[in-house]
Amino acid sequence: MSNINSKLFYHQIKALEGCSAFPFRLIYRLPGTGKTRIGVELVKKQLCAKNDSMILWLGPANLIMQYQKVFKEFNIEYNIFKPGFADMSSGICVITSYEMMRLHFVKFINQRWDCVICDEFHRAKNHAAKTNSTLKKLRKRAASFFAFTGTPFQNSPYEFFELINLVAAKNLSFECESTLQYKRPKRSFIRNLLGKIGFNVKRINQGPVIGIAKPERLHELIFRYIDYMQPEKYIKECRLPVISERIEYITLAEPEISSYLKILKTYRKVRERQFFNDELDDERLEKTFNNLTALRQNLLSMNGKISSKILSCVRDLKTVLNDKANRVLVFSNFVEHGLKQLEKVLDKESIKFNLYDGDTTIRQRRAILDEYFSGETPLMLLSPVGFEGLDLYGTTHIFVLDPHFNPERTRQLISRAVRAYSGVSEIKICHYIAVINDKKRPCVDEAILRIANRKRNLAEMLESCLALNN
Repeated sequence: MSNINSKLFYHQIKALEGCSAFPFRLIYRLPGTGKTRIGVELVKKQLCAKNDSMILWLGPANLIMQYQKVFKEFNIEYNIFKPGFADMSSGICVITSYEMMRLHFVKFINQRWDCVICDEFHRAKNHAAKTNSTLKKLRKRAASFFAFTGTPFQNSPYEFFELINLVAAKNLSFECESTLQYKRPKRSFIRNLLGKIGFNVKRINQGPVIGIAKPERLHELIFRYIDYMQPEKYIKECRLPVISERIEYITLAEPEISSYLKILKTYRKVRERQFFNDELDDERLEKTFNNLTALRQNLLSMNGKISSKILSCVRDLKTVLNDKANRVLVFSNFVEHGLKQLEKVLDKESIKFNLYDGDTTIRQRRAILDEYFSGETPLMLLSPVGFEGLDLYGTTHIFVLDPHFNPERTRQLISRAVRAYSGVSEIKICHYIAVINDKKRPCVDEAILRIANRKRNLAEMLESCLALNN
């Protein structure tokens, strides 16, 4: 089902042309459209141009085996970096993980590289993390530096700008942020002056980002560092399935509402109230979202009792699984309070399934995938551990039990099934959202959905900026 040995897609060819013209690029393409193939072609080109090239390939640890498989299929010599290496071999691509790079950063930054390739580059989004600081040094030691991601915007535009900073090897954040539109815009003459002359200044709390005030200026700042192509130009060629999404609003039963409101009373901080009204600045969203875990879990499992959400999901599963051609994923951010609770009902209903989570061994994962593809067990319960590295060809339905405020995370989940030549024409996605019919304060699911929609709209605006003049 892979296009690994086929001719290159048009978007891959254009990306390679861009990399030839600009040796420092962030390549942004939809997940599942063959970004790894672009990287492989860059490695082949570098080795052909210079037999003793020093090439480094970085990616998440859980994808190392996948990289090995691809390199073997293309007959490219490689080494997997191990702590015992005496030195880095020339003429052979060195593959390692971001985790290993952090642990042995001195060895990597002391080496001059002809080419550094970073897969899943959004891992470097946090400017205060060691991954980010090490990549900054690597970038300065590289003659060419190419980064790939299908989800560049992440929690806020600031993290996207940080990825651009890494590729550009200079700080463009202040200028980029000055193009944004905020809910509560504030002016600070001194701060702006210091920012313009290069000082690192503290970001003013202006509330959430709601748009792009100066799209042309933003495009001018970043276009030379990013390779972007509008998806409509390559979706058909890649034969990506059509995505059909719907929201199933679940009205909670009275006992569930009482339990929910009891927990809600424990959240009294200003930022938690701001979260519900989408008044919170983007930098504090993730921490506040995580602080609301108990409230979110209660919508899936109330004191160990099965929720209305899960019962609705099981009802839909019964219908969908009647067609033996269907392959179904059910996702939750929570294992114990989400997927494990769903397990109980599925067992009671004698519905066969497999659970893919952090406790699943490599051998078990292979067996689960084999059963899923063959149709022996066409239902898979998936935790966030499967966000990267899974190619779930043939998936027809995805049920999302609880929402995330970051639509890029949802895109990463959906992209496990939305792959080139996936074998299906349409994937149906259902999001289960709890409601309590309280006008004063929406249910936490509704608040999360509202924030996610704002962020999705902002991401579309950013993409429009990237597409200017295309």
